Formats: sequence, C-alpha cells, structure tokens
Amino acid sequence: NRAAAPRLARESVPIAGAERAMLGLTLAVALALRAILVLRSAAQDGAYITYRYAVNLARSLGFVYSAGERVFGTSTPLFTLGLALGARLGISPETAAPWIGVVCDVAIGLVGWFALRSHVDRSLAWLWLVFYATFYNALQACTYGMESQLFVLLLLGAMLAFERRRFGWTGILVGVGFLVRVEAILVL
Repeated sequence: NRAAAPRLARESVPIAGAERAMLGLTLAVALALRAILVLRSAAQDGAYITYRYAVNLARSLGFVYSAGERVFGTSTPLFTLGLALGARLGISPETAAPWIGVVCDVAIGLVGWFALRSHVDRSLAWLWLVFYATFYNALQACTYGMESQLFVLLLLGAMLAFERRRFGWTGILVGVGFLVRVEAILVL
C-alpha cells in the first residue's frame, strides 16, 4: 500500500470564513509580536552602512558611502534605493528598514501558509504559520534593519511561482531579488 503523493495543485484552495478569520488573527499576532521587538530594539551594525548610502543618495550626493568618493559598495542596491526614497520623503532609514522587515516577515509566513495549504495539507500549513508567527529567531530578524526578509520573501515567492508554472512571475521575482542581493542569481 503506497503512501499518497503530495498534491501538486496549481491554484489556491478557497478560504472559508472561519479560516479567513483565524488567518487574520494569526497574522495580527505575528505583526504585533514583531512590532513589539522592533520598537524595543536597534538595528545591527551592518545596517548602518546601507543607511548611510541611502541618506547620501537622498541628499543627491550619489550612490556613495562618503561624499566625493565615487566607490560603489552597497550589497543591496534596491533596498538602499527604497530607503533613500523614504529618506527623501522624511522617513529615516533607521525607522523604515525594520518596518519593511516586519511586513516582509509576516508575508513570508503567509506565502509559506499558502504553499503548504495548496500543496501538502491544511494542518501542516497551520502548524507552519503558528510556528513562524511566534518563532523567536524570525521575530528577532525583523530588528536587524537589513534586507533579509525582503530577499527571502522574493525568493520564496519565486519558488512558489515556479512550482505553479508561472514562469514570468518567477523571472520577475528572481530579477527583483537579484537587485536586492546578487545571490538571487543562484536560484536560477
């Protein structure tokens, strides 16, 4: 008697009302836990390199660490551009970066939930979401002020798109991931 192979559905399974409410509650808890940590923590040292690039770019000094020195050294150009846009609008990189991490991290939990729910089973999807929503290392990573959550979200989305045979979206997500961190090219 062979075990059933995992279902390889290409489309999402509809979400019922009670499940939708439970999903919203779980995501709200995930968001609240991350917000508490972000409000009580400071970014890692490495994040301040990106922040300096972003501030210099926002001040029209160029994509440079030190004004007048034309040396490109950021490892995360798209994230830096996003932070520069925020700085130009009056939102400091120190404020914007952790909140970008929070939103992306909650989205990682959601994308993982959708993938498992559609392709394996609902109970495993819920186990994943509750675990990820409350897992301390995931929570703590939001406080680093770096591009990690954005990068993981883009690559997880690319893998899900590839599995669903949405190759255009796969390419777009990997391409954007490459602009966040060049290591994304390794996914191809």
